[in-house]
Amino acid sequence: MKAIRQKELLCRAIWAYMRSIEELADYTGDECNAISESKELLKLTDAEIAEINKYGNDLGLSFHGKPVICNL
Repeated sequence: MKAIRQKELLCRAIWAYMRSIEELADYTGDECNAISESKELLKLTDAEIAEINKYGNDLGLSFHGKPVICNL
């Protein structure tokens, strides 16, 4: 149960981070670049992104209707 809670908190934290990226994208007008840069900054593997997206979807979190993190 503790591991599930940790994953939920991780997803929520990353979702909040992605919201800040969204604001940056709105400011710069370059959403795809902002998302790509955030993936690089977080240093996530494709497997980690898939896991975050799965739990994010389970929690009903999305980023512009897309998964929590876009795997570009």
